[in-house]
Amino acid sequence: MFKDRHDAGEKLASAVQHYRHAKETLILGLARGGVPVAAEVAKKLSLPLNVVVPRKIGSPDNKELAIGALAEGDVVLLNEQLIRMLGVSKQYIQKEAAAQAAIAKERLALFRQASPLPPLKNWQVILVDDGIATGATMLAVIESMRKAGVKKIIIAAPTASTSAYKLMQAKADEVICLIVDPYFQAVGQYYQHFDQTDDTEVVDILQHFTSEKK
Repeated sequence: MFKDRHDAGEKLASAVQHYRHAKETLILGLARGGVPVAAEVAKKLSLPLNVVVPRKIGSPDNKELAIGALAEGDVVLLNEQLIRMLGVSKQYIQKEAAAQAAIAKERLALFRQASPLPPLKNWQVILVDDGIATGATMLAVIESMRKAGVKKIIIAAPTASTSAYKLMQAKADEVICLIVDPYFQAVGQYYQHFDQTDDTEVVDILQHFTSEKK
């Protein structure tokens, strides 16, 4: 159990200490909840911090149920089996993907004002989230990083479901997770305080981190 995202980040940082001061390595927090966690990891490892904004494509009847996800580089991953099972139309998917892509673009413009994303080719990235439930959005980010030419992808999260953890192991180069639970129900169950992270908090964290590094 973690007190909050900052506590989770501090504990997670101890598990990735072998990347401290690593060259051509970037910490990327998944917005929005992953950014406070990622900031603590970046501080402890003395590495640069930035943000990615993957977006879930929710089902028509349950927006929390991911039938796909998207990320930078025009990456769109769909769960075709679930889409067929739910009978989701192509028209709905196209419309919802476009809407989520617009949100992602808007938030990226806001979040990266203080710190543009550097070229990532031949770099290694540590992707940090506050927890991994299904892995849908993280998979989209992994694909985005591969397209960008990243040489090594490390996934770091305080907690994950067993199924998501195994999925990450199959797709990433290294996976570091403090709590892997076969009875995982929701990320928030592993936190004493799990308030929603808003845009202002993300911007404040990134601006503060950037100013400290100057």
